[in-house]
Amino acid sequence: ALFSARLSQWANEPALAPVADRLAAAQQEAQVKADRAERTLRFLDEVARPRDLPFFVVKGSTLAQHIYGDLTYRSFNDVDVVVPQDRVGELEPILLDNKFYFWASPGYDLMAPPRVRRRLLKGLEPGSKAAARKLLELYHRHFTYVVQQDDPRLPLEVHWHLFTPGWGNATAEDLWNETEEIDLCGLRVLALKPEAALLHTAVHAMEQHPEEFKLLHLCDVV
Repeated sequence: ALFSARLSQWANEPALAPVADRLAAAQQEAQVKADRAERTLRFLDEVARPRDLPFFVVKGSTLAQHIYGDLTYRSFNDVDVVVPQDRVGELEPILLDNKFYFWASPGYDLMAPPRVRRRLLKGLEPGSKAAARKLLELYHRHFTYVVQQDDPRLPLEVHWHLFTPGWGNATAEDLWNETEEIDLCGLRVLALKPEAALLHTAVHAMEQHPEEFKLLHLCDVV
């Protein structure tokens, strides 16, 4: 998305003619995702505010707007938010009632290190949905809720902590203490302060499997 946006200023150059359609398509896709992110955040704000359910936004959309300067300059496929752990159970049925669906990749738990599976998933059938959900709950500390393909919103990743056990000593309370109010998609929402966002972005990049690491992760930090 960033690459195509940068090249768009020379869109009429003959040298770019062979890839002009691909650049235009990339920008159009980025705009569609930006619009879907805005709808997703507005939905969450509308259901959370009357219930006094706090959340703060992390990763893709906040980085796109406040570091890259435009939601269409950085690609992202979902909206990541953090809520207090004791409010996740309250939020989940609201999401399910509004056509979000809990999702975990089949066999997701099998990708965890054996020591983690032995410690956290004892008694659960390997490869089952229950094992995948328990791993997400106790180790990755987030749940993913997807939408139908024709839904104008993006999937939601609901976190209650941003680091897996063993990555630093920050508590959930520490993370909340490092938030501030920002403008995002026309809303006033909480997000990590710049210093905390940088640390989280760097750790998130380090947590990626080698085959999942992207140039994008370096751009976020730089």
